[in-house]
Amino acid sequence: MSAPEMRNLIHNTLFSAANPKEREILQGVHIIVKPDSIKAIGTDAHRLSWFEIQRNTGIKDKIETTLSVNTLKFIQSLLPYVKSKLNLSSNHDQFILKIGDDIKFVSSTLEGEYPKVENIIPQDETTQFSVDTESFMNFIDRVRLISHTGENNVVILNIDPDKKSVSLSSKAKMYGDCQQNVSSINIAGKKLKIAANPDFLYEILRVYKQDGIDEVALSFTKPLSPFLVNPLKDNQSNIINLVTPIKVY
Repeated sequence: MSAPEMRNLIHNTLFSAANPKEREILQGVHIIVKPDSIKAIGTDAHRLSWFEIQRNTGIKDKIETTLSVNTLKFIQSLLPYVKSKLNLSSNHDQFILKIGDDIKFVSSTLEGEYPKVENIIPQDETTQFSVDTESFMNFIDRVRLISHTGENNVVILNIDPDKKSVSLSSKAKMYGDCQQNVSSINIAGKKLKIAANPDFLYEILRVYKQDGIDEVALSFTKPLSPFLVNPLKDNQSNIINLVTPIKVY
């Protein structure tokens, strides 16, 4: 595969991998290679990022491996300097990356069975709105200043399609309240109130902004069901970002 392809796989999933306090198998990105696609998945059980490249890979059978965060960060640091194709291979417990004829990088893979995540991705939506990526990221950033000082790092989204309004709010006993009314939105569906970790939302939007994705669509089903934060354009459908809400009321 090419260096830009590898960069996209890592860049769009690494931020959702678990920290060292979580299950070891989640402390990395799961890579699945099929004859017609290359897929990367990162999750910490509270959020999920999925990036898929549709193309002929030249293999006959499915290959799966899970690479640690540290391994992927090291590979990520090499990619800006790579002009040649990357050759990737994996056996039972090792991952091998060859760059040209001169560089060979070998790393252990994470042991264990990666969770099956396909069934948790919602297929239907009852509420949806789309918004400018940078503007929404700025709204989230301002609200999370208060949420970080509170007992729970939570932002509340109030979505009212009848009033064509979306508001973000957070509270902290010692510092007060913060509310942002989101502008420039297209909204449809049912009225909904849902709570989430604002850092999860901010990190997704930051990655999208870096990749030049100008508009995002947020799709919801129920107040306590996972929701999607995906690029609005259909040609970006190989990207999925899912966030699990927080029960606060």
